[in-house]
Amino acid sequence: MECMNTKEAEMAEKYDVVVVGAGAAGLSAALMLGRSKRRTLVLDGGPPRNAPSEHSHGFFTRDGASPEELLRHGRRDLEAYPSVEVREGVAVGASGSDGDFEVGLDGGEAVAARKILLASGVVDEMPDIPGFAEAWGRGIFHCPYCHGWEVRDAPLAVYGDGASLMHRVVLIRNLSRDLVAITDGSGVSDEDRGKVSALGVLLYESGISRVESDEETGKLVRIVLGDGAEIEREGLSRTRRKGRDRSSPRCSGVK
Repeated sequence: MECMNTKEAEMAEKYDVVVVGAGAAGLSAALMLGRSKRRTLVLDGGPPRNAPSEHSHGFFTRDGASPEELLRHGRRDLEAYPSVEVREGVAVGASGSDGDFEVGLDGGEAVAARKILLASGVVDEMPDIPGFAEAWGRGIFHCPYCHGWEVRDAPLAVYGDGASLMHRVVLIRNLSRDLVAITDGSGVSDEDRGKVSALGVLLYESGISRVESDEETGKLVRIVLGDGAEIEREGLSRTRRKGRDRSSPRCSGVK
């Protein structure tokens, strides 16, 4: 009987790929890796970015499924492929080079991998506006394609920096003609100001002081502006997506 040397044993324990993130992107990648008989470790760092939302839309055959349900189906699909392992954990660091990486986990363990696939996504950073975070994903949204249908023809608002406001106004106005635009205090060009006016959209430039929503459902009720004016709205679309990496490992000398 032949015995493996130290290097061969090390390679036998090495994952072909460590996938950092168990959201839709990470699970989709793991599915194809499993079908290719690649030894794969998927690290699940916690709830996905869209966890506050009641439903997920635009995903073929799963339109309207909750974020939790969508991931449950994805994990179930992976059960058919024994080379794929899903584990709760966060990658806190990585080192090495192509074909020979080491990934440190939050529990203190380190795993070896030939490849690292970063699918950790981002965490949305909320503006310092009372009530904003509480309504995020239910009464306040970023993507009109994901959430716009549910608030079609309702009183809506667009909020963000003056430079990107016009683009979002055009998108949201197709969903509802009852629309107002609110800047975050940054300037709006004379050209965009004229376009917004031509569309019949009221422009408010005093910013938002607070957002009021239903305590049980999180649905938007009212927007209070910086000058104290109150506007009753059922949906608010934020123009610029701001976020930070969710759980990408700190890489030391990775090539």
